[in-house]
Amino acid sequence: MELVDGAAIAARAALLAALEQLKPREIAAGMSLAGPHRDDLTFMVNYIDVTAFGSRGQQRTATLALTNATVPYVMQLAKKGWKKALRENDALAKGLNVVDKKVVYKAVADAFGMPFVEPATYLED
Repeated sequence: MELVDGAAIAARAALLAALEQLKPREIAAGMSLAGPHRDDLTFMVNYIDVTAFGSRGQQRTATLALTNATVPYVMQLAKKGWKKALRENDALAKGLNVVDKKVVYKAVADAFGMPFVEPATYLED
């Protein structure tokens, strides 16, 4: 089984154009209004979209696989709080992009010409 992000299917240029157009509104809102995280996920089995053409069993298996893959991270965040969980888990820390309207992910800051702030600044107690 292969997990495919819906935005990966779309043209990169279209996404970048949408992001650029929305940039002032996103800065004002302090949140992302477009991007791959806002798109549907598509589960593929043998190159067939399970959500559209899979059996109920395949759909359930795909849902359980995603749940089983994400629940441990959610539990860490819930039990430890986001700062401690990110300090202790590099995989979680790599998902941190913005904190208090400050960009803490270098690639995002570079892509949008925004100042970069070291994430460690926000992970301290």
